Amino acid sequence: MFTRTMGMGGTEKVVLQLCRILNDRVAFLGVMSCGGELLSELDAMGVPHFRIPDITDKNPATYAKVSSVLDKVVRENGVSLVHCHHRMAALYCRLALPAGVRVVATAHNVFSGGRVVTRFLYKGMRVAACGGRVYENLVGYYGLPDDMVKLIPNGVPGFDGGIVQIPAVAGCAKGVLKIGFVGRLSEQKGAEYLVDAMGILSERGVHARCFLVGDGELEGELRERARRSEAANDIVFLGRRDDPQNFLSQVDICAMPSLWEGLPLVLLEALSVGVPVVASACDGILDVLRDGDNGLLVTPADAGDLAAALELLCNDASLRDRLGAKGRSGYEKEYSFETWRERYLDFYREAML
Repeated sequence: MFTRTMGMGGTEKVVLQLCRILNDRVAFLGVMSCGGELLSELDAMGVPHFRIPDITDKNPATYAKVSSVLDKVVRENGVSLVHCHHRMAALYCRLALPAGVRVVATAHNVFSGGRVVTRFLYKGMRVAACGGRVYENLVGYYGLPDDMVKLIPNGVPGFDGGIVQIPAVAGCAKGVLKIGFVGRLSEQKGAEYLVDAMGILSERGVHARCFLVGDGELEGELRERARRSEAANDIVFLGRRDDPQNFLSQVDICAMPSLWEGLPLVLLEALSVGVPVVASACDGILDVLRDGDNGLLVTPADAGDLAAALELLCNDASLRDRLGAKGRSGYEKEYSFETWRERYLDFYREAML
Protein backbone atom coordinates (compact mmCIF):
# COMPACT_ATOMS: atom_id res chain seq x y z
CA MET A 1 0.00 0.00 0.00
CA PHE A 2 1.43 3.36 -1.06
CA THR A 3 -0.36 6.42 0.29
CA ARG A 4 0.41 9.93 1.43
CA THR A 5 -0.39 9.67 5.15
CA MET A 6 -1.89 7.36 7.74
CA GLY A 7 -3.84 10.14 9.45
CA MET A 8 -7.52 10.05 10.36
CA GLY A 9 -9.03 10.58 6.89
CA GLY A 10 -11.29 8.39 4.81
CA THR A 11 -8.53 7.31 2.41
CA GLU A 12 -6.43 6.11 5.31
CA LYS A 13 -9.35 4.14 6.74
CA VAL A 14 -9.80 2.44 3.38
CA VAL A 15 -6.11 1.51 3.44
CA LEU A 16 -6.64 -0.04 6.88
CA GLN A 17 -9.65 -1.99 5.67
CA LEU A 18 -7.66 -3.33 2.73
CA CYS A 19 -4.88 -4.36 5.09
CA ARG A 20 -7.41 -6.28 7.17
CA ILE A 21 -8.68 -8.28 4.22
CA LEU A 22 -5.22 -8.94 2.74
CA ASN A 23 -3.10 -9.56 5.82
CA ASP A 24 -3.81 -13.30 5.96
CA ARG A 25 -4.01 -13.73 2.20
CA VAL A 26 -0.62 -12.54 0.95
CA ALA A 27 3.00 -13.44 1.69
CA PHE A 28 3.98 -9.83 2.37
CA LEU A 29 1.96 -6.71 3.10
CA GLY A 30 3.37 -3.30 3.98
CA VAL A 31 2.38 0.36 3.92
CA MET A 32 4.46 3.34 2.77
CA SER A 33 3.44 6.80 3.99
CA CYS A 34 4.67 9.83 5.92
CA GLY A 35 2.95 8.51 9.05
CA GLY A 36 0.00 9.57 11.16
CA GLU A 37 -2.37 8.64 13.94
CA LEU A 38 -3.43 5.31 12.42
CA LEU A 39 0.03 3.74 12.57
CA SER A 40 -1.02 2.07 15.81
CA GLU A 41 -3.71 0.19 13.86
CA LEU A 42 -1.07 -1.14 11.48
CA ASP A 43 1.08 -2.17 14.44
CA ALA A 44 -1.85 -4.06 15.95
CA MET A 45 -2.22 -6.03 12.71
CA GLY A 46 1.50 -6.68 12.45
CA VAL A 47 1.69 -4.77 9.15
CA PRO A 48 5.08 -3.05 8.73
CA HIS A 49 5.16 0.65 7.94
CA PHE A 50 7.87 2.30 5.87
CA ARG A 51 8.16 6.01 6.57
CA ILE A 52 8.78 8.36 3.69
CA PRO A 53 8.63 12.14 3.26
CA ASP A 54 5.32 13.69 2.27
CA ILE A 55 4.95 12.78 -1.41
CA THR A 56 3.24 16.10 -2.15
CA ASP A 57 6.51 17.87 -1.29
CA LYS A 58 7.89 18.22 -4.80
CA ASN A 59 11.61 18.71 -4.40
CA PRO A 60 14.59 16.62 -5.54
CA ALA A 61 15.50 15.42 -2.05
CA THR A 62 11.99 14.07 -1.47
CA TYR A 63 11.96 12.38 -4.86
CA ALA A 64 15.31 10.71 -4.19
CA LYS A 65 14.30 9.49 -0.72
CA VAL A 66 10.86 8.17 -1.70
CA SER A 67 12.22 6.45 -4.80
CA SER A 68 14.97 4.81 -2.76
CA VAL A 69 12.56 3.49 -0.12
CA LEU A 70 10.11 2.24 -2.75
CA ASP A 71 12.83 0.38 -4.64
CA LYS A 72 14.24 -1.15 -1.44
CA VAL A 73 10.88 -2.30 -0.07
CA VAL A 74 9.90 -3.89 -3.37
CA ARG A 75 13.22 -5.68 -3.95
CA GLU A 76 13.83 -6.89 -0.39
CA ASN A 77 10.30 -8.25 0.09
CA GLY A 78 9.59 -9.67 -3.34
CA VAL A 79 6.66 -7.34 -3.90
CA SER A 80 4.67 -8.22 -7.03
CA LEU A 81 1.92 -5.58 -6.78
CA VAL A 82 1.77 -2.01 -5.43
CA HIS A 83 -1.56 -0.36 -4.63
CA CYS A 84 -1.47 3.45 -4.92
CA HIS A 85 -3.88 5.70 -3.03
CA HIS A 86 -2.67 9.09 -4.26
CA ARG A 87 -1.82 10.46 -7.69
CA MET A 88 1.72 11.28 -6.57
CA ALA A 89 2.11 7.66 -5.46
CA ALA A 90 1.14 6.63 -8.98
CA LEU A 91 3.77 9.00 -10.36
CA TYR A 92 6.49 7.45 -8.19
CA CYS A 93 5.46 3.99 -9.34
CA ARG A 94 5.50 5.12 -12.94
CA LEU A 95 9.02 6.57 -12.64
CA ALA A 96 10.82 4.54 -9.99
CA LEU A 97 9.32 1.06 -9.69
CA PRO A 98 11.45 -1.92 -10.78
CA ALA A 99 10.32 -3.59 -14.00
CA GLY A 100 7.78 -6.39 -13.72
CA VAL A 101 5.94 -5.10 -10.66
CA ARG A 102 2.23 -4.57 -11.23
CA VAL A 103 0.50 -1.40 -10.09
CA VAL A 104 -3.13 -0.68 -9.26
CA ALA A 105 -4.69 2.46 -7.85
CA THR A 106 -7.78 3.67 -6.04
CA ALA A 107 -9.23 7.10 -6.80
CA HIS A 108 -10.80 8.45 -3.63
CA ASN A 109 -12.12 11.79 -4.87
CA VAL A 110 -13.07 13.85 -7.90
CA PHE A 111 -10.51 16.22 -9.40
CA SER A 112 -10.14 18.72 -12.21
CA GLY A 113 -7.19 19.84 -14.30
CA GLY A 114 -4.04 17.96 -15.30
CA ARG A 115 -5.74 15.69 -17.82
CA VAL A 116 -2.61 14.80 -19.78
CA VAL A 117 -0.60 14.13 -16.62
CA THR A 118 -3.37 12.03 -15.05
CA ARG A 119 -3.73 9.89 -18.17
CA PHE A 120 0.04 9.36 -18.12
CA LEU A 121 0.02 8.39 -14.44
CA TYR A 122 -2.71 5.79 -14.82
CA LYS A 123 -1.80 4.46 -18.26
CA GLY A 124 -2.03 0.68 -18.21
CA MET A 125 -3.12 0.60 -14.54
CA ARG A 126 -6.32 -0.88 -13.24
CA VAL A 127 -8.00 1.83 -11.19
CA ALA A 128 -10.76 1.37 -8.61
CA ALA A 129 -13.23 4.24 -8.32
CA CYS A 130 -14.72 4.60 -4.84
CA GLY A 131 -18.06 5.86 -6.18
CA GLY A 132 -20.07 6.58 -9.31
CA ARG A 133 -19.11 10.25 -9.54
CA VAL A 134 -15.44 9.30 -9.18
CA TYR A 135 -15.84 6.72 -11.95
CA GLU A 136 -17.44 9.34 -14.22
CA ASN A 137 -14.62 11.75 -13.37
CA LEU A 138 -11.97 9.21 -14.40
CA VAL A 139 -13.65 7.96 -17.57
CA GLY A 140 -15.60 11.02 -18.70
CA TYR A 141 -13.36 13.90 -17.65
CA TYR A 142 -9.90 12.31 -17.75
CA GLY A 143 -10.62 9.89 -20.58
CA LEU A 144 -9.31 6.71 -18.96
CA PRO A 145 -10.41 3.52 -20.75
CA ASP A 146 -13.59 2.21 -19.13
CA ASP A 147 -12.28 -1.35 -19.20
CA MET A 148 -9.41 -0.28 -16.90
CA VAL A 149 -11.60 1.51 -14.34
CA LYS A 150 -13.72 -0.55 -11.96
CA LEU A 151 -16.47 0.90 -9.80
CA ILE A 152 -16.00 -0.34 -6.23
CA PRO A 153 -18.19 1.78 -3.95
CA ASN A 154 -16.79 2.27 -0.49
CA GLY A 155 -18.11 0.03 2.26
CA VAL A 156 -17.81 -0.01 6.04
CA PRO A 157 -18.13 -2.72 8.70
CA GLY A 158 -21.41 -2.88 10.56
CA PHE A 159 -21.69 -1.65 14.13
CA ASP A 160 -22.00 -4.29 16.83
CA GLY A 161 -24.46 -2.19 18.78
CA GLY A 162 -22.35 -2.09 21.94
CA ILE A 163 -22.95 1.59 22.63
CA VAL A 164 -20.57 3.32 25.01
CA GLN A 165 -22.28 6.46 26.20
CA ILE A 166 -20.58 9.79 25.57
CA PRO A 167 -21.36 11.96 28.63
CA ALA A 168 -21.66 15.25 26.73
CA VAL A 169 -24.20 13.72 24.36
CA ALA A 170 -26.06 11.66 26.93
CA GLY A 171 -26.40 14.73 29.17
CA CYS A 172 -28.67 16.58 26.74
CA ALA A 173 -31.94 17.75 28.28
CA LYS A 174 -35.06 15.84 27.32
CA GLY A 175 -36.62 17.21 24.15
CA VAL A 176 -33.37 18.60 22.76
CA LEU A 177 -32.57 17.09 19.36
CA LYS A 178 -28.96 15.98 18.93
CA ILE A 179 -27.24 16.80 15.64
CA GLY A 180 -23.91 15.09 14.93
CA PHE A 181 -21.03 15.98 12.63
CA VAL A 182 -17.98 13.77 12.02
CA GLY A 183 -15.10 14.97 9.88
CA ARG A 184 -11.94 16.95 9.59
CA LEU A 185 -12.41 20.60 10.48
CA SER A 186 -11.25 21.76 7.07
CA GLU A 187 -12.64 23.71 4.13
CA GLN A 188 -13.85 20.55 2.37
CA LYS A 189 -16.18 19.46 5.16
CA GLY A 190 -18.05 22.78 5.40
CA ALA A 191 -18.51 22.80 9.17
CA GLU A 192 -18.85 26.60 9.19
CA TYR A 193 -22.20 26.26 7.42
CA LEU A 194 -23.39 23.92 10.13
CA VAL A 195 -22.32 26.39 12.83
CA ASP A 196 -24.22 29.14 11.01
CA ALA A 197 -27.24 26.87 10.54
CA MET A 198 -27.32 26.25 14.28
CA GLY A 199 -27.57 30.01 14.82
CA ILE A 200 -30.57 30.13 12.48
CA LEU A 201 -32.23 27.23 14.31
CA SER A 202 -31.71 29.00 17.62
CA GLU A 203 -33.35 32.16 16.28
CA ARG A 204 -36.32 30.06 15.17
CA GLY A 205 -36.71 28.47 18.59
CA VAL A 206 -35.71 24.96 17.51
CA HIS A 207 -34.40 22.98 20.49
CA ALA A 208 -31.28 21.31 19.14
CA ARG A 209 -27.67 20.82 20.13
CA CYS A 210 -24.84 20.16 17.70
CA PHE A 211 -21.84 17.95 18.48
CA LEU A 212 -18.79 18.15 16.22
CA VAL A 213 -16.33 15.24 16.20
CA GLY A 214 -12.97 15.92 14.58
CA ASP A 215 -10.08 18.34 14.51
CA GLY A 216 -8.19 20.21 11.83
CA GLU A 217 -6.75 23.45 10.61
CA LEU A 218 -10.00 25.41 10.96
CA GLU A 219 -10.76 24.37 14.53
CA GLY A 220 -9.77 27.69 16.12
CA GLU A 221 -11.74 29.69 13.57
CA LEU A 222 -14.79 27.45 13.99
CA ARG A 223 -14.69 27.68 17.78
CA GLU A 224 -14.64 31.47 17.52
CA ARG A 225 -17.48 31.40 15.01
CA ALA A 226 -19.48 29.21 17.38
CA ARG A 227 -18.71 31.49 20.32
CA ARG A 228 -20.25 34.42 18.43
CA SER A 229 -23.29 32.41 17.35
CA GLU A 230 -26.82 32.72 18.74
CA ALA A 231 -26.44 29.00 19.46
CA ALA A 232 -23.12 29.32 21.31
CA ASN A 233 -24.31 27.13 24.19
CA ASP A 234 -25.57 24.45 21.82
CA ILE A 235 -22.45 23.90 19.71
CA VAL A 236 -20.11 21.39 21.34
CA PHE A 237 -16.67 20.41 20.06
CA LEU A 238 -15.81 16.85 21.10
CA GLY A 239 -12.39 16.65 19.42
CA ARG A 240 -11.08 13.68 17.53
CA ARG A 241 -12.65 10.29 18.26
CA ASP A 242 -12.13 6.85 16.75
CA ASP A 243 -15.68 5.55 17.29
CA PRO A 244 -17.84 7.24 14.64
CA GLN A 245 -20.59 4.62 14.65
CA ASN A 246 -20.78 4.63 18.43
CA PHE A 247 -21.11 8.42 18.37
CA LEU A 248 -23.62 8.49 15.52
CA SER A 249 -25.75 5.90 17.30
CA GLN A 250 -26.30 8.48 20.04
CA VAL A 251 -27.48 11.42 17.92
CA ASP A 252 -30.81 12.04 16.19
CA ILE A 253 -29.48 13.51 12.94
CA CYS A 254 -26.17 13.38 11.06
CA ALA A 255 -25.21 16.58 9.22
CA MET A 256 -22.76 16.51 6.31
CA PRO A 257 -22.33 20.03 4.85
CA SER A 258 -19.37 19.05 2.64
CA LEU A 259 -18.35 21.10 -0.38
CA TRP A 260 -16.94 18.12 -2.28
CA GLU A 261 -16.59 14.39 -1.62
CA GLY A 262 -15.60 11.10 -3.23
CA LEU A 263 -17.85 8.66 -1.40
CA PRO A 264 -17.51 9.56 2.29
CA LEU A 265 -17.19 6.76 4.82
CA VAL A 266 -18.96 8.86 7.45
CA LEU A 267 -22.08 8.87 5.30
CA LEU A 268 -22.02 5.07 5.14
CA GLU A 269 -21.32 4.83 8.86
CA ALA A 270 -24.37 6.99 9.56
CA LEU A 271 -26.55 4.86 7.31
CA SER A 272 -25.24 1.68 8.93
CA VAL A 273 -26.61 2.70 12.33
CA GLY A 274 -29.90 4.04 10.97
CA VAL A 275 -29.43 7.73 11.75
CA PRO A 276 -31.07 10.08 9.21
CA VAL A 277 -28.66 12.21 7.19
CA VAL A 278 -28.85 15.80 5.95
CA ALA A 279 -26.06 16.30 3.41
CA SER A 280 -24.86 18.58 0.65
CA ALA A 281 -25.95 17.64 -2.86
CA CYS A 282 -22.40 17.16 -4.14
CA ASP A 283 -20.27 14.55 -5.88
CA GLY A 284 -20.24 11.13 -4.21
CA ILE A 285 -23.01 11.99 -1.76
CA LEU A 286 -25.35 12.02 -4.77
CA ASP A 287 -24.31 8.42 -5.49
CA VAL A 288 -25.92 7.35 -2.24
CA LEU A 289 -28.64 9.76 -1.10
CA ARG A 290 -31.95 10.47 -2.82
CA ASP A 291 -33.66 13.53 -1.45
CA GLY A 292 -36.68 12.64 0.66
CA ASP A 293 -36.15 8.90 0.18
CA ASN A 294 -33.11 7.88 2.23
CA GLY A 295 -31.90 11.30 3.34
CA LEU A 296 -32.28 15.03 2.77
CA LEU A 297 -30.10 16.92 0.30
CA VAL A 298 -29.27 20.61 0.59
CA THR A 299 -27.44 23.18 -1.50
CA PRO A 300 -23.69 23.18 -0.73
CA ALA A 301 -22.39 26.26 1.12
CA ASP A 302 -25.92 27.39 2.02
CA ALA A 303 -26.49 27.65 5.78
CA GLY A 304 -30.11 28.69 5.28
CA ASP A 305 -30.96 25.62 3.21
CA LEU A 306 -29.15 23.41 5.71
CA ALA A 307 -31.05 24.99 8.61
CA ALA A 308 -34.38 24.43 6.85
CA ALA A 309 -33.68 20.72 6.35
CA LEU A 310 -32.47 20.30 9.93
CA GLU A 311 -35.56 22.09 11.22
CA LEU A 312 -37.79 19.80 9.17
CA LEU A 313 -36.16 16.71 10.67
CA CYS A 314 -36.12 18.13 14.19
CA ASN A 315 -39.87 18.65 14.00
CA ASP A 316 -40.81 15.32 12.41
CA ALA A 317 -39.92 12.14 14.30
CA SER A 318 -41.70 9.91 11.79
CA LEU A 319 -39.63 11.37 8.95
CA ARG A 320 -36.46 10.76 10.94
CA ASP A 321 -37.48 7.15 11.49
CA ARG A 322 -38.41 6.58 7.85
CA LEU A 323 -35.23 8.09 6.42
CA GLY A 324 -33.08 6.25 8.95
CA ALA A 325 -34.68 2.89 8.17
CA LYS A 326 -34.40 3.39 4.41
CA GLY A 327 -30.78 4.43 4.76
CA ARG A 328 -29.98 1.37 6.84
CA SER A 329 -31.60 -0.92 4.26
CA GLY A 330 -29.58 0.66 1.45
CA TYR A 331 -26.36 0.26 3.42
CA GLU A 332 -27.00 -3.45 3.94
CA LYS A 333 -27.67 -4.01 0.23
CA GLU A 334 -24.90 -1.93 -1.34
CA TYR A 335 -22.30 -0.68 1.13
CA SER A 336 -21.60 -3.47 3.58
CA PHE A 337 -18.03 -4.43 4.35
CA GLU A 338 -18.64 -7.94 3.02
CA THR A 339 -19.79 -6.68 -0.39
CA TRP A 340 -16.87 -4.25 -0.58
CA ARG A 341 -14.38 -6.97 0.40
CA GLU A 342 -15.48 -9.35 -2.36
CA ARG A 343 -15.35 -6.60 -4.97
CA TYR A 344 -11.79 -5.73 -4.00
CA LEU A 345 -10.63 -9.34 -3.94
CA ASP A 346 -11.96 -9.70 -7.49
CA PHE A 347 -10.15 -6.48 -8.42
CA TYR A 348 -6.84 -7.88 -7.16
CA ARG A 349 -7.37 -11.21 -8.95
CA GLU A 350 -8.03 -9.40 -12.22
CA ALA A 351 -4.91 -7.27 -11.76
CA MET A 352 -2.70 -10.33 -11.42
CA LEU A 353 -4.03 -12.17 -14.47
